[in-house]
Parts: sequence; structure tokens; C-alpha cells
Amino acid sequence: MTDMLGTEPSPTYRQPAKSCKSISLVPAACVFLVLIFNVSEMLLLDGSSRQLLPLDGLNGAPVNHPAYFLRPKQRFRPLSRRKSGVQKDLVKAGDVIYFQNPDNWDSSPIVIPSLKLVFFTIPKVGCTVWKQLFRRIMNHDDWLSQDAELGLPHNPDTNGLLYLYNFTLREASTIMTSPDWTRAIMVREPKQRFLSSFLDKALSNDHRHIIDRCCPEDNSLLDAKHCYEAADSASGFLRLAAICDDQHWTPQHKRVDLKYWPYIDRVLHVENAAEDAKALLESLNSWSKTKRQRINAWDTYGRSGWGKHGNSSIFASQSIEAAGEHVTWAAFKHWKWLSPQIEMKVEQFYQADYENPLFNFTRGKCLTCT
Repeated sequence: MTDMLGTEPSPTYRQPAKSCKSISLVPAACVFLVLIFNVSEMLLLDGSSRQLLPLDGLNGAPVNHPAYFLRPKQRFRPLSRRKSGVQKDLVKAGDVIYFQNPDNWDSSPIVIPSLKLVFFTIPKVGCTVWKQLFRRIMNHDDWLSQDAELGLPHNPDTNGLLYLYNFTLREASTIMTSPDWTRAIMVREPKQRFLSSFLDKALSNDHRHIIDRCCPEDNSLLDAKHCYEAADSASGFLRLAAICDDQHWTPQHKRVDLKYWPYIDRVLHVENAAEDAKALLESLNSWSKTKRQRINAWDTYGRSGWGKHGNSSIFASQSIEAAGEHVTWAAFKHWKWLSPQIEMKVEQFYQADYENPLFNFTRGKCLTCT
């Protein structure tokens, strides 16, 4: 029997502090060494409480001082080399990308067999438009629908898309490692994504998302009202994000298990969405039974049919609006919500994103410094 492919059948971590028991020094010297080993950790999180430390300057340096954006200790593990050939047992049942997570519809990548494409969507990074595109490719008449009641286009139970977990482990391993397949992801500058998440999830819709995800009324550890009201500022939202994990603000490097990053072929950027999407679609072809020839994905699905009047190409607008964001003004009002101090803390929170070499993010660029 032919299978679904048409063929025969890690995370951020911190180094533990050195133990005084193994160091033959007087107690005072030992304490000094422990402080040295942990100083970079103290810049971001208090390891015992998982709370962000106060948003003060770096070692007392003024915000316009070069030391303010000093590079902290690296937290993203170096990428291993991609193994040659197809790895038939790479995907495991416990992998994040192979898990159908009811609390995170974007945990597993979308698979388009006709184009041999695997795409990792990320919330707040144009995922609505990508899912509309993939529903169009899968010939759904309502591919443009954003029906909240049905959860379109996001809910895997209703959107009619295929995900990696719909395939066997052996098939999934082939999809994730075969040179015949293209594996792509779109990312976004972390500070802009953080701000978009803050405006959309913390300030909009009567705090509903924050209350449901981070401030449940039955949580004895947090007062619900104080919890969501504290997130009304960017600094308060950042503190909440450090202890409340949610796919809308989780660091983007966590989107893919560490072992799969070497197999990602294309990294697109929402800031260059139109050009990057076109380049990707132009590289993909599928066989047309009616035309009896291979057709280009860009000409068929990306060049037209988009926009308010259906006469634009995908991501045609150069603004964040084209990425399908619920809040489209994040890129234009960051001055109101951010400060150099908060920017530094956001960069530290997303440190591993900035250090992932595939993302090519620019670090230390202060948006609010004058």
C-alpha cells in the first residue's frame, strides 16, 4: 500500500553555580567566586523565584553608555551539522514538533505534500496569512475565512491542513531530513514581536487572553486582578512573560527542537515578508493534472487573489498589516511603550533568539535611545 508520502511503506538552559564544597578557599573568597559565576544570570532572572529583576541600569551605567548593551553570556547552543542523506529515525514520539498540543495549535509544522514543503508557523509572525495560503493550496473554497467560531484558519481540527503528526514517525523523519523537501520558517525581530504581543494580548480584549492564560481566578499564588493589571505596562508584561509561557511571546528558537535546526532550509523575515514569500514560492513547483505540466507556486497561489479587492499579491503591503497581525500599529508606536531600560531587558529575555545564527537578528540596536 502506498503511504501518505507516495512511497512504500532542547531548550534554553543555565549553568549551575559552582559548589563551595569543591573549592578549598576561605568562605569569603568562595562567596566572591559564586557571585562572579552568577552575575550574568542575575542580569535577567532570579533563579529561585523565576521573576525578572527590577528594570534598573546595567551595573549602574547610564542608558546612553556603551556598557548598557553589553553582550551577556550566550544561551543558545551551537548548531550541529546536518547529517547527509535521509535520517529515518530522527523524529521521536515525544518531540515538540510531532505533538498535537491542544493548547498550542502551532506546535507542529504544516505539511504540503504537493509542494514537498514543511512550514513552521509562529504566532505574531504572519501565521494567519500563511495558513490562508496553505488552505488555498489545499483547495478550500473558504481559504480566506477568519471565522472565530470555527477557529479558522488556525484550529487544526477545522482548517483542513496536514500537520507533521498526521504522518508516521518514519514518514515524518523523511519529511524532516530528505533533500527533496523544503523546510521553512518565518521569524520576526524579537522586540517588535514582544510589543505586538503586549498590545494585542495584554491591552486588548479586556485582558481576556492574559486572564485565561496567566491569571486564572483559581490560582492561589496570584491575585487575578493584580496579575493582569500589572501587565498593563511593557515592564509588567515582561515580568509576567518570564513566568507565564505562551506561544504568542515564547522565544522563537523554542519553536523547533534543537536537533532539527540544521535541517531548516529557509528562514524568512516578516519585515521582508513580500520578497521572502515570493522567493520561497518561486522555488516550489507541483504537477498540474489539467495543464499536464509543473506549475509554479508563486504564479498559482501567491501572485494574485490577495488584498481587500483580491488584486494584490501575498504580503503585498510593506507594513506589518500585510502579515495579518491583529494589532497593526506596533511598529509605529514603540516609542510610547518602550524605554532603553525595557529594551535591554527584552533583549535579555530573547537572548537565544538573537544568538541563533539562522535568524540573523541585529542585537544592541536601541529603538528608543536618543
